[in-house]
Amino acid sequence: PSDIRYEFLELGGFLSEEVTRRDWAQLIHATAAHLSAGGASGIVITTGTDTLAYTAGLLHWFFGKTRVPVILAASPSTAESQEAAATFKAAIQAAVSHDPGLWVLCGDQRLPAANLKFERVPGSSDQPAFRTWNRDQALASSPTSLGDPELSLDELTSRMEAAVRSVFVAKVFPGMQANALIALIDAGVRFFILELYDTGTANLRETPFSLRHALEYGQQKDTTFFCTSQQEGNVDFSRYVTSHDLWREGAIPMGHLTTESVYSRLLSVLVGADNWDTREIVAKMEQSE
Repeated sequence: PSDIRYEFLELGGFLSEEVTRRDWAQLIHATAAHLSAGGASGIVITTGTDTLAYTAGLLHWFFGKTRVPVILAASPSTAESQEAAATFKAAIQAAVSHDPGLWVLCGDQRLPAANLKFERVPGSSDQPAFRTWNRDQALASSPTSLGDPELSLDELTSRMEAAVRSVFVAKVFPGMQANALIALIDAGVRFFILELYDTGTANLRETPFSLRHALEYGQQKDTTFFCTSQQEGNVDFSRYVTSHDLWREGAIPMGHLTTESVYSRLLSVLVGADNWDTREIVAKMEQSE
């Protein structure tokens, strides 16, 4: 619309699948700066769709409670395409609607930014679609903060890099060997996100092809295991014997949150923390409103 005053800020042109820790730091830093300045009535961020669930989750944990509309305009196409242009136009209209919070626009979809799941539209091999899994439960988790609001871009980038280097996501599968996780612990990984079966089950038998020895070794090395479901279950460790074993070994269930949401939440908690005290990190990860 011609009556809207725009301020255009290019953070860099890159493919969604090639996003780096500095790209995320730039995005967070610029968004925080515009929100704290107080001059923006709405913010539109254009993005691809390959890593949208991660980027949207990260922004949600930092800015999900903002009183200014922040809209992620997501498109699998280039900026010159009709589809991308239409999404961008719709995002601008949403950004000036005075509807607060952080939202994702993708095609004709408008979704909360937390717990996004990527899907394909039936009958189409090209157009992606998204849905929000367990929306109410996901949005009940407390937002995090940058800690020091005066962090420079270089400081924020350094914190983001340290966080990314310390986290590893692993999908549990039959025959998974504990030694693989132990090697990662020895290489400096402090936080794992384990995608378990169903509502939180895995092999914990006394065999090299189970998680038991990795969990025991992790406890000795101050390593934390956060657990999600690869089958969209509510991970609470209450129903099965192996779930109880995971709990006894110190694994932490993350309830209704998707792997992408837990990963982005963990990064936001680590970036906002001045020191990585394990108990404080776990408390912030589990905190709800």
